[in-house]
Amino acid sequence: MTKSLATPDSSRTLSRFAAARICLDAPVQAFPQRRCWILIWPTPAPVMPYTPLGTAVLGQEIERCGLSFLSVQSQAMGRAVYLHHPDLGRRLYSVCVKTLHPKSNSERRLSIVLADGLSSLAPAQQALPLLGVLKPQLAGWDLDAIVLATQARVALGGEIGSLRGAEAVVILIGERPGLIAADSFGAYVTYKPTWAARTRNSTASRTSVLPGCHTKMRLTN
Repeated sequence: MTKSLATPDSSRTLSRFAAARICLDAPVQAFPQRRCWILIWPTPAPVMPYTPLGTAVLGQEIERCGLSFLSVQSQAMGRAVYLHHPDLGRRLYSVCVKTLHPKSNSERRLSIVLADGLSSLAPAQQALPLLGVLKPQLAGWDLDAIVLATQARVALGGEIGSLRGAEAVVILIGERPGLIAADSFGAYVTYKPTWAARTRNSTASRTSVLPGCHTKMRLTN
């Protein structure tokens, strides 16, 4: 009688201890006598469909707070382009450049950019409470018009601040939705922003203040 060389399926044993899907891959070429185990763990990430940032409504609310606003967009025309071509989200749409030239000069101008980023829910729900906290603490600055930017990446703040002639620019941008919060804000500060082919601000020149923090939680502390 020929003895069977087959071995018990170990995946059944492992499946008792993990919720992952367990499969046995093809033999590795370098070690044909061995096989690779692949564990595919089901991550319960929420499905967050993108909702365009309502700049008109948000702008009206900003004006009720005694501030002015401007609306711009990046070169990423549409959400699919924004996700597949991050570089386009870092540059302003050419038509918007002219609208950002300031009418007067100021040595202490502070520009604040509200950007949708990866979560338009963040600026829609968190921007006004955050501006309410910041405004009384900016007495020494010439607070610029609030810039509402859509399809924006963090680096877009540098170009906006440079065009506005700002001494510093703060971009408040929606971060990637997580398992707990879908309206997390990130705050990035750039001092003396520049934007040119050779002199634009690098990532190292930006200070991350609230990277990925849930703003409601931060404001209550």
